[in-house]
Amino acid sequence: MRTIRGTGIGTGAAIGRLCWLAPMSEGGTAAPAGSPAEEEARFRAAAEAAQAALQALYDEARGEVGEEAARIFSIHAMIAADEDFTDLVLLRIGRGESAEGAVIGAARELADRFRAMNDDYLRERAEDFGDIAARLCDLLSGGQSMNSLPDYGEPLIIAARDLTPSQTVGLDRTRVAGFVTAAGSPGSHTAILARSMSLPALVAVGEDAPLAMLNGRRVMLDAAAGELIPDPTAEQLAAGAARAAAAEEEEAARESLIALPAVTAGGRRVRLGANIGLPREATDAVALGADGVGLMRSEFLYLGALRPPGEEEQLAAYRSAAEALGELPLIIRTLDIGADKRVDYLGLPEEENPALGLRAIRLCLAGDRTLFRTQLRAICRAAGERAAAGAGGQVAVMFPMITLPRELDEALAELEQVQASLAAEGYPTDPGLTAGMMMEVPAAALRAEEFASRCAFFSVGSNDLIQYTMAADRQNAAVAPLAAGAPAAVLDLIGRAARAIHETGGWCGLCGELAADPAMTAPLLELGIDELSVSPAHLLRIKAQIRQCP
Repeated sequence: MRTIRGTGIGTGAAIGRLCWLAPMSEGGTAAPAGSPAEEEARFRAAAEAAQAALQALYDEARGEVGEEAARIFSIHAMIAADEDFTDLVLLRIGRGESAEGAVIGAARELADRFRAMNDDYLRERAEDFGDIAARLCDLLSGGQSMNSLPDYGEPLIIAARDLTPSQTVGLDRTRVAGFVTAAGSPGSHTAILARSMSLPALVAVGEDAPLAMLNGRRVMLDAAAGELIPDPTAEQLAAGAARAAAAEEEEAARESLIALPAVTAGGRRVRLGANIGLPREATDAVALGADGVGLMRSEFLYLGALRPPGEEEQLAAYRSAAEALGELPLIIRTLDIGADKRVDYLGLPEEENPALGLRAIRLCLAGDRTLFRTQLRAICRAAGERAAAGAGGQVAVMFPMITLPRELDEALAELEQVQASLAAEGYPTDPGLTAGMMMEVPAAALRAEEFASRCAFFSVGSNDLIQYTMAADRQNAAVAPLAAGAPAAVLDLIGRAARAIHETGGWCGLCGELAADPAMTAPLLELGIDELSVSPAHLLRIKAQIRQCP
């Protein structure tokens, strides 16, 4: 049978018998419904039980796979308690659906909303609703179902259409050597867990892959090659075992890099930052040897909320991240929301092309700027507290999707006014607060020198810069090849931006998928990039690559 190809998670290899897990039942859709009151009571009891179970799972997983991966279950607990999700379920129950059917319908509706978003991370979060629906349906049917795994006398390679994060963290590591799924993506929660568990995996092999037909047969999963080989030959097994041993040695070598600086072989110091969404992720960044946070996505405080977070709520989040970093810097990107990243409480209009619509700094500067000023106050207060304490870890602010110089001028004017207002109110401020901008719109990169004199740094958002430069949606399979890798036109724009900011004494960072691609590390440094900012999971791999650059 042919070799099955997909996207490898990790670099190891695993050999064992394939165990096919049939898709989880959605039988609740046809379950007879009692009265709306009875179904509501069943749903609320299941939701309460799910929240308790998920919190317990979070506490257990945190000690096994770390805070970054374990937070998946904390997020799921919040979804199970979310009022928007609950309201959708109760609306369906009121129409006569069973609790099971209402849960599945509500989860599908919310998942569809997330899949329609133009942000990779948010699109991948659509799977969370399926996990919650499966858990609730299991509880509604009388308890959480468990799959009994066969005993072949050798390790198992689990195969399924997809695995939920709960299933993944629950895999018996004494028996399971890896897994393969028809669906999934490299940025999914399941993939994140697999990396944290050092479990070789292969995802997105396609719905037509004959996984069920391989049930019980010996296979070799080669994550580095992105392959699942049925009935491997002795030669293939030997090669796979050698790759697995090499991967283990490589992982051990990377661990030794945590305490070492990101310095090239030629002695050039490169700042290696972490991208985070939640304050507690700053702790993981420090533990993995990051030089600070190069991008804190502040919109995570807004998404999933029922109202805009207030000044004190935001201050607490920024303060928590800054304290976790200690002497290391924290760069907070102002609200990048709108269009596809929709929140009901903002009442944003529908747009035909949301990627090019009212979002990010455009939204913050449009009309009533209360939302923007509230966030700036929280950021400036966090920066002022650090400066007053002499803590050393500076808090900086970064504005997204700047297209015209006047937008940057207006944003900086708002920042200056907020600083003055806080000082007048008696709050400590940081007179050395630095401000930068995301360089992700080609029009701005082409006139980078006009922006360089106005701010302290650029951070190139490679994902959007590629998408806008190539006029190609990376999620559209028909045009995705246009946006793959690092098109020459994009590299030209990155180099232009770096040269412009260097001429004014500033620095240029880069975040996005290019930053996490080891093959791009040397080319980006050659273009003058001073900082690479990646998710914590990629820090050691990119540090190793930096240290090999000339």
